[in-house]
Amino acid sequence: MKIREMPITQFQQDRVFAPIRTKKDLIERLIYITKQFLIGPQTNSVDGSPRVLLCKGKMSRVFAFAKDRYITFHFPFAVTEDEGQIKFSHWAIERVDNRVTSIVMDLIHEDSFNTSGAQSFVEPVIEQESDFPGIWELYKDLLTFEDGYLRYDYDSERQNGRLHPLNHLDIFYTSNSSFKLGIDKRISEEKLQDLLNVETDCGYVQLG
Repeated sequence: MKIREMPITQFQQDRVFAPIRTKKDLIERLIYITKQFLIGPQTNSVDGSPRVLLCKGKMSRVFAFAKDRYITFHFPFAVTEDEGQIKFSHWAIERVDNRVTSIVMDLIHEDSFNTSGAQSFVEPVIEQESDFPGIWELYKDLLTFEDGYLRYDYDSERQNGRLHPLNHLDIFYTSNSSFKLGIDKRISEEKLQDLLNVETDCGYVQLG
């Protein structure tokens, strides 16, 4: 598996770990992280400092790690390198660069995104299609892809016995689907990666 690492500043950490409650929030986070990899150097971070990992193999995921919180979700773009420069692509668009990611960001922030009319929703996409063929296929995939969102929290502020365990996983993100899975101790960054890696042994849940 190929792993690319990027340390993040406090400003970036605030953006990366802002609450995710909708698919729109998750797409925005995905695009923001993609942009940071495009413009920032991929270097090793100091142990324990906030960072983002991009893991590509049979598992294709982004991991973001901070002191008491980890988040992870599926990364839907192909990844290559050219003379040390990271490059992203999609089956409908050969290069997912800063311009393409900016278009997607603009589309999800269009007022029409939250309207009930189909025509007003697709008009901004149609306008971009003339200059960027394939943008609709990319956008549609982002709106519909299985994101596999998972969050780990060490939450001493809101701990409430078995109802809100100190260590827990938040699985899914919308209020009607999300639930917590308690863990009896802190989980390491490496352990979370291992649990989600389809190339390693499965973890087991002990029900109690």
